[in-house]
Amino acid sequence: MSPHLTLMSLRSFFLPKFSTLVARIAVLAGIFPILGWLLGGKHWLLDLFNHFQIQLAGALLLALLVLLCMKSWKLAGLVAVFLAVPVVRIAPLFIKPKPVIIETSLRFAAFNVLTSNNRYDDAVKWIRETDPHVIFLPEVNEVWGEALSPLQDRYPHFIDHPVEGNFGFAFYSKLPILSQEIIPCAQLELPLLKARLKGPAGEFVFLGAHPVPPATAFWSEERDIFLQRIAEEVKKESVPVLLAGDLNATRWNHGM
Repeated sequence: MSPHLTLMSLRSFFLPKFSTLVARIAVLAGIFPILGWLLGGKHWLLDLFNHFQIQLAGALLLALLVLLCMKSWKLAGLVAVFLAVPVVRIAPLFIKPKPVIIETSLRFAAFNVLTSNNRYDDAVKWIRETDPHVIFLPEVNEVWGEALSPLQDRYPHFIDHPVEGNFGFAFYSKLPILSQEIIPCAQLELPLLKARLKGPAGEFVFLGAHPVPPATAFWSEERDIFLQRIAEEVKKESVPVLLAGDLNATRWNHGM
């Protein structure tokens, strides 16, 4: 092969036509959800790719539309194949379940206050304005617990579990608490709240959870064990169960 042809080949590889460049980027992006789907249970880093199904689907769809506009039919077909994977996984989000007729309704809320956040008054104000029947607040320490205490005039039933760090919680309810249990999960023994409440339509169980984020191999395993414990607690119950909190997971993660 002549030096001129070699140079041309290198130039076409590193400086491809725009359509080829779009297809390469799309294929690279399309590999991530496949790796997460097939191998997410084998390695925690690959499981991280499972979080971003909607974003990857959007990027692949954009690439597909660009290639169709450029009439690059073969490359568009290739991208469409990769697009099918995240589309299949997110499709259940857009399938509306059969409506359930509920005679009485209750409002539940949960949000992570973020331990380092100091907007205590804003949090209390938001809770008073939205006025949920039950609210679960992860990441409550002693300072946050004290700041939230004015809510006790409206929520006579409450459970405080403040700890230093990011894994305490506060739970406030207008409904009577029939029983309560704080279940230590996995090696870190992070708390899973299990409260049995009396609602207008009968008894139900509330689970409040905040496992660690999957930032390392150990933490990823700890989170998955925590999620498994949640499933075990749900299976024990014959009454309705409501789960709320900050799970540090998406529905596509291996642990879910």
